[in-house]
Amino acid sequence: MVSNSAAIFSSIYNQGLRSRFREISVPNTFFCRSILFLLKREGFVLSYKITSSRNISVIQNHSGSTFSMFVPFSTRYKFLSYHKLKSAVNAGRFFILLTPSGYIFSTFAIINKLGGALVYELKKIN
Repeated sequence: MVSNSAAIFSSIYNQGLRSRFREISVPNTFFCRSILFLLKREGFVLSYKITSSRNISVIQNHSGSTFSMFVPFSTRYKFLSYHKLKSAVNAGRFFILLTPSGYIFSTFAIINKLGGALVYELKKIN
């Protein structure tokens, strides 16, 4: 189930940000690998490597402003259409979505005119 994996990952990630840890360890699951690929591509994570069959070592990027992840309570049922997503992003909100193309950031979903199931909302922290 996506919401359990999402909650575990966001909890570990956010705790690492708050504690200013340079490196954190997350479970080695398809979900975590997919989200880490996105975060690395966008510069939220400097690098990551699979250290064992059960763990992934993640080096976080603490330079500049960072974003805290949270899983909305209604993740399991929340679907954002292209038009709702576009208006939310224009209002300054930022999401990670599950689409038929896989996990993508809301900005890429808008470019490709896709909607998707809400996995995370990212909020800027100082």
